Amino acid sequence: MERYRQLTLDQDLFDSKKPDRVAEAIEQHKPLIDTVVNAVAGYYSISVEDMLGPSRKPDLVEARFLAAHLMHMNSELGQKAIAFALGRTDHTTTIHALRRAGQLITGDPYFRERVEAVSNQVFPLE
Repeated sequence: MERYRQLTLDQDLFDSKKPDRVAEAIEQHKPLIDTVVNAVAGYYSISVEDMLGPSRKPDLVEARFLAAHLMHMNSELGQKAIAFALGRTDHTTTIHALRRAGQLITGDPYFRERVEAVSNQVFPLE
């Protein structure tokens, strides 16, 4: 029992679990990731740190859904890379975010407007 209490998730452990291909994908798409994360955080008037943090507040969760959706639709990033880009460690978080974003886009006109507004800001029509 004592052994389990000593285990902590520090940055080295987090980095060691990130596969090299995921790290490469994140590095390759870093400008897009930074642009999307900053645009979504700005639109929701939240800090990037809060958006990428562990909080489950509804506005932060919704912002993550939107960011995951935009990254998925506008890049070749995989689910694991999107999860890591949004401060998570598991690809199932991305699966849930993408599924939930799809539901919100079809069922919530306000969320759809937010997606269009941020999408037009990040990827303006030429």
